[in-house]
Amino acid sequence: MFLVDIQAVRSMAIGAMLAVALVVLAAATLLPAVLAMLGARVDRLRLPRSGRVRHGRDGFWHRWATAVMRRPWAFLLASLAVLAVLSAPLAVTRLGQTRAGSMPRGEEPRVAVERLAAAFGAGVVGPIEIVVDTPGGATAPGNLDRLRRLTELLRSDPAVAQVSSLGSLPPNALAGGMAGLDPTLRPAAAGLANWDRGADLARISVISRDRPESRAAEELVSRIRDRYLAAAELAGRARVGGTTALDIDMTTELTRRLPLVVAAVLTLSFLLLACAFRSLLLPLKAVGMNLLSVGAALGGLVAVFQWGWGERLLGFTSEQHLGQLTPLFLFCVLFGLSMDYEVFLLSRMREEYLRSGSNELGVARGLAATARTITAAALVMVTVFGAFAAGRLVLFKEVGFGLAMAVLIDATIVRIVLVPAAMKLMGHWNWWLPGVLDRWLPRLELEPAQPSPAGRDRQPTSV
Repeated sequence: MFLVDIQAVRSMAIGAMLAVALVVLAAATLLPAVLAMLGARVDRLRLPRSGRVRHGRDGFWHRWATAVMRRPWAFLLASLAVLAVLSAPLAVTRLGQTRAGSMPRGEEPRVAVERLAAAFGAGVVGPIEIVVDTPGGATAPGNLDRLRRLTELLRSDPAVAQVSSLGSLPPNALAGGMAGLDPTLRPAAAGLANWDRGADLARISVISRDRPESRAAEELVSRIRDRYLAAAELAGRARVGGTTALDIDMTTELTRRLPLVVAAVLTLSFLLLACAFRSLLLPLKAVGMNLLSVGAALGGLVAVFQWGWGERLLGFTSEQHLGQLTPLFLFCVLFGLSMDYEVFLLSRMREEYLRSGSNELGVARGLAATARTITAAALVMVTVFGAFAAGRLVLFKEVGFGLAMAVLIDATIVRIVLVPAAMKLMGHWNWWLPGVLDRWLPRLELEPAQPSPAGRDRQPTSV
């Protein structure tokens, strides 16, 4: 997330990394100490009817894994079809800032904004601010003519309701008030430091006829930047800001950086899994399936929040877009959560494979031994994340719903259907790693070293 040049994103990255580091530290130090102090008393308050779970052939999850591997193509194609349908809305994702208008009806911020818009026009709650460098002042020769030309062009645009606040400002009037913001979040003030410190600044405030988050308002900002400034001979001397311009520039930065973030996450995940499992295909499979689960969650998010399918259930008003930071944040967090499940599941499957020499038996026993734990952990996280969806702020609703949906998909469709089906079809190629890579990649052994089944003179054990 540090690859995105937005301070809010980097702050979330620092918080997430600190949280993970502290949890790992506690798990490696505090937890063993507490368990040692409790000793056998840790099982004293046993839940009723919580006897020992059977992981053998008679266990449910062993039978389920066997059933999936008997018809791997049918289960694989069916689960891929479900994920593809859930991911389809992702193609029409639109990003924007979440505003007071998305809050439940009757909330004070929403009432204030609605009354303001009704009395003075929809665009008054988010005017477009134009700051122009005017050496010698707005009335200096040439400056006044250019400003008048720009004002005339703006007033002739059918999307503009009002143009006002033409005049001169001290050179540091705006820069001082925005100095604490990241450059990508202050488009109106961007570049002020490079302007002539002795120059005045002229300000033009434009009120659109449409809401600041609407497509019409975004198109107006684009016309001002691309056409009107050039026509008034102010290109390079003016900066266009305001809430709508902020939305455009934030979305541009996120869209530009997102492919780099995705590539970095996928590459690092592949390398770490290849080192841990000494395999080439398993990391590729894990990366692909995690992408499917994240895509399905984001697709569901678009349907519920952008299209408004969940308005009545979750108590919000759709603004026909997702929060700008939501997809990036969800992708990074969900990929981390998905990799947790992947490492937990595949490490047990690899352990069973090394013991038995049978790919099918390793998959069945590994799933049987971990499915209950994965399901229980998923239920806990779905409950916690679902609590966010009950909040008042739409951004929290989006994050909570997206995380809950992704964990549910990952722990059900992906881990207990796609994984055993795909590993059955790949067979012993699951555990193949070219000799060159085996020598080059560092070893991150998750389990004690055991003899490889490739060197055993025996037939693989059947499921």
